[in-house]
Amino acid sequence: MSIDNRIAIVTCKNFTYAFRWSDPNTWSGDFPPIEDDAVYVPQGMVLMVDQSTPKLKTIIVEGTLAFSDESEVTLQSESIIINYGSLEAGSETFPYQNRINIVLYGNYYSRQLPIFGNKVIGCHSCRIDLHGKPRNVIWTELAFTAPQGSTTIKVKEPVDWVVGEQIVLAS
Repeated sequence: MSIDNRIAIVTCKNFTYAFRWSDPNTWSGDFPPIEDDAVYVPQGMVLMVDQSTPKLKTIIVEGTLAFSDESEVTLQSESIIINYGSLEAGSETFPYQNRINIVLYGNYYSRQLPIFGNKVIGCHSCRIDLHGKPRNVIWTELAFTAPQGSTTIKVKEPVDWVVGEQIVLAS
């Protein structure tokens, strides 16, 4: 980085110009989307999710939907359709450090999208590129059967679980 004549120049390998979800200018000076709205990310646009969203009807991505790594965010929608676009968080060089919660809403009787169904992240000729913190061992087998109602388990090898994560035991 250099500063000359009150002009800052930052030299970096990758740079992307993005519209921030939280910025009213992203939405043409209007308010960001509210509950049950549909969001469209056109080709050539990068929309940076930098705050949690309301529960949306659908998000259609033909550009790029990327996640800011400034804090934990929750993206809520009945469906996310990525059509020739991309969904991104972090990279191999700079893994995403915060938590992203993607919550999909719906049930058996919810509106079905042709080909995809409901409660879906649908991908048509798209790219989903998610890179989180590197982890060591995140799954293993039980060392012994855990009786119903058990509050502790014994596993075969050390794992890289973090406090607050959910674990799933399968038969």
